[in-house]
Amino acid sequence: MTDSAANIREHWENQASEYTMRRQWSDADERILTLLSEIAGTRLLEIGIGPGVMASAVQRKGLSWQYQGLDFSRKFLSLANQNLTKSIPLALGSAEFLPYQSESFDLVLEMDTIHHFPRALIPRTVKEIVRVLKHDGRFISLEDWALRLDDERSRLIYELQSRRFTVVNDWEYHPSESEWITIFQTAGLVVESVENPQRFLDIAQYDRLPSIEAAMELARLRHICGAQIPKVSMSLFVSRKP
Repeated sequence: MTDSAANIREHWENQASEYTMRRQWSDADERILTLLSEIAGTRLLEIGIGPGVMASAVQRKGLSWQYQGLDFSRKFLSLANQNLTKSIPLALGSAEFLPYQSESFDLVLEMDTIHHFPRALIPRTVKEIVRVLKHDGRFISLEDWALRLDDERSRLIYELQSRRFTVVNDWEYHPSESEWITIFQTAGLVVESVENPQRFLDIAQYDRLPSIEAAMELARLRHICGAQIPKVSMSLFVSRKP
């Protein structure tokens, strides 16, 4: 395991419980659940299953997917087990080296997971996902900070995001939409659609940023948002392995 991967794993082991308490169901989640009800297939792998929010929703909706989940945090896997209405196969591991045979899944899902790799490892990780996909299988990827908007609120949010410890130290990287599309296509995928559903932003995550600039940006963002909880536009890619 690389030093950056070990650092990210430790980070999420420490943050798993807090993240689970903050995690809210969003328009982006609802859109993915709809897609999972529309796409045909049998075996589904969620990379970075976290506390099992989507897997639990799939179970409640009664969808017929044979769901499996992978995460590199033992704490997240424990929380997923607690949140699911019935158990599913869960594996401890990294998306960079998936512990599955080639062409094993009809659909692979990742939600805000792949950016938790350094920039150089993201294309390799996508190729590994393509490896475990069956031909004509789908890859659904939901990522944040890929859509760069020009309004002040969006600019402030992006600036605060770029000041987070994991970003500053190059533990993670957030490609733009055009970068993601290039990565997917280079790995052999056909990008069928790109959508921009929204999710709520947890502003409190920026309270711990140490710089004066971050404090000023956060104060300005809170002034703009007032009593409203801000939303951010996500990037939802649906790709196919030909």
